[in-house]
Amino acid sequence: MTITTTTARKEYTGNGSTDTFAYDFKIIQDSDIKVYVVTTATGASALKTITTHYTVSGAGSASGGNVVMGTPPTSAETLVITREVPYTQAVDYIENDAFPADTHESALDKLTMLTQQLQRDSNRSLVLPVSAPDTVSATMPDPSVNDGKLLAIASDGLSIEATTGRVSTVSASTSTVAVSSGAAQSATGSVTFNDETGALALALGLPVGNTGMLGGISMQYSTTTTDADPGAGFIRLNNTSLNSATIAYIDDSDGTTDISAWIATWDDSDSSVTGYLTIAGNPNPASPLVIYKVTGLTDASGYTKVNVTYVAGSTSISNNTEVSMSFSPSGNVAQSGLHFKWDNGTSDTDPGAGEIAFNNGTVGSVTILYIDDADQNSVTVSSFIQSWDESTDSTNKGYVKVTKRGTPSTYAIYKVNGAVVNASGYSKVPVTHVLSNGTYTAGDDLDIHFTRTGNASSDGINLTYSTTTTDSDPGSGVIRFNNGTLSSASIAYVDDADADGGDISGLVQSWDDSTTTSLRGTIKMSKRGTSAVYAIYNVTGAVTDASGYNKLALTYVTGLGSFSDTDNVVLHFTRTGDQGSDASNVFKTISVSGQDDVVADSATDSLTFAAGEGMTITTTAGSDTVTFAGEDSAASNKGIVIVAGTSPVSVGYSSGTATVAVSDASTSAKGIASFSSDNFAASSGAITIKSGGVDLTAEVTGTLPVANGGTGVTDTLPTDRFTSTGKALVLGF
Repeated sequence: MTITTTTARKEYTGNGSTDTFAYDFKIIQDSDIKVYVVTTATGASALKTITTHYTVSGAGSASGGNVVMGTPPTSAETLVITREVPYTQAVDYIENDAFPADTHESALDKLTMLTQQLQRDSNRSLVLPVSAPDTVSATMPDPSVNDGKLLAIASDGLSIEATTGRVSTVSASTSTVAVSSGAAQSATGSVTFNDETGALALALGLPVGNTGMLGGISMQYSTTTTDADPGAGFIRLNNTSLNSATIAYIDDSDGTTDISAWIATWDDSDSSVTGYLTIAGNPNPASPLVIYKVTGLTDASGYTKVNVTYVAGSTSISNNTEVSMSFSPSGNVAQSGLHFKWDNGTSDTDPGAGEIAFNNGTVGSVTILYIDDADQNSVTVSSFIQSWDESTDSTNKGYVKVTKRGTPSTYAIYKVNGAVVNASGYSKVPVTHVLSNGTYTAGDDLDIHFTRTGNASSDGINLTYSTTTTDSDPGSGVIRFNNGTLSSASIAYVDDADADGGDISGLVQSWDDSTTTSLRGTIKMSKRGTSAVYAIYNVTGAVTDASGYNKLALTYVTGLGSFSDTDNVVLHFTRTGDQGSDASNVFKTISVSGQDDVVADSATDSLTFAAGEGMTITTTAGSDTVTFAGEDSAASNKGIVIVAGTSPVSVGYSSGTATVAVSDASTSAKGIASFSSDNFAASSGAITIKSGGVDLTAEVTGTLPVANGGTGVTDTLPTDRFTSTGKALVLGF
């Protein structure tokens, strides 16, 4: 049988119902038929399996047969039937056997089929033209090492190579295509490629037309200022001066389409400024132009009233002007903390799901916050709220800030000052007002934020202060003094345990260990959480170990503020150093009344003694002595003079003063005598006998000169009255 057809392939488009497809070429056996279902849109093909997906009839017939599909191909699929004969030879001629024509012809048919099959594959392959010399190689580069590359003819023109591309440069240029009389024009473009240099050039012509309508909603502006529906497709303001307008009246329609739902979203932001409204000229966006802040809106009948605040732009627009209206929404205010609503009740009760209430209607007088166990998102937050008292700072656990959502200028800040109480379905938080601004309205959305304070400092001993003054064990973790006026206290009574139960007796009893007995150290008692309240004492005596407590001998130094009974306090001790062994009797300053102080400038400073006139200083190193001695007085040198007296002169000493005294004269002793002014005259230390003042006739022999030239005395003076020295004269010369 002859092979009269040269094709061995059939192709059909599916329709989802046809399942039988004819082929018009000869096959030797059913398995020579291969069936592919191709996805038409992508070209992806799937080889089907005989008997599983299809059956074949007509094997051996010169006119072909049919392929019956188990599932009809869809309209999106293409069915391809092809003959693929195996590359084998099954005819075996036996020597001296018959040479049947059918067998020989079948073998020739198969060879023809194989030839056609090879021709088909050759036609679907890259083939070098006849003009290509035999030296040209069409061997393809190895894909496994050239992924992503392009095939190209090598520069020698004799082989195929993998390359990254042949375009070396790309350039582009644009030009405008003018619009004539408003008529539309087509864009132009051209591409030039230089196959020698690899340069690719793009030239584009872009049409430029009139400015189109500005983005946004097209409306008409009305200069009417009445609060009413401005009419379909109209917008008006409550003031013709754009910079004074506070309300925009916008119709629910732009003239054809209902835009009310869009406008209703303009207040969706929880920011105080929910967005910005821009009104621009149309089609010219530059004139007029005005921008407003949007702060709220009201849905009226057939229109919306939008609260606005002028930002910038024109101050007027002509009546019936075509405008473009656009809106830019603000983002929501960043939220931090828990979302609650405010309840204006003040009763000590659960304020309700997701709500917070105060125990006082005046924000600045609130002392307790009542907070529901769940926030507005129905999330249970009670354990978090009840952790607000975990700081060991007893007077300041942290800060609660209650802020109105969308209005951050309305807030209240409170200090948590005690333990949070877990009530039934809500928590009670004790607080002290710190700062607030604005007011709340029932139902206001609030953000509650808590900032915890750090634990109280562990520097020192934690105790509780007691105002009791009795000399006894003050109780576990308690300190008291012997006087309610701390500045007058002289003894502190400190329990053997601190407020945390720790034994501190050994530590306290060491506070008198310093050998500086007059000042063993300093204690400072501070009010925990209020460091500005304190009292400072010097430990001036031995610590007494009593039964369960210690008694400290103190001297008050200074303090500030006051303590109340049961205040939490911190006790801190600073020890004085031991007394130095070389500093027992050393003076740093030597003071002399009426003189400048002599002060040691450093530990190595020396004191120098200088001897004045009439004084000597000697030192003896062996005995560490300094001797001060006065010199005897002389005509050329000041010094020491000893005053001594002989009768009738005597010298007495008292308190550093010498007193010289002379005895009165007598008949038997020299001394001081007085003369009558009737008989004698005294002048400049000289005594003169007045004329006739003394009758010496009976006593004197010889001649005695008389003052003032008197010559009345001629008798001789007795020899026992005068001597050559005149010492016998009782006149006391």
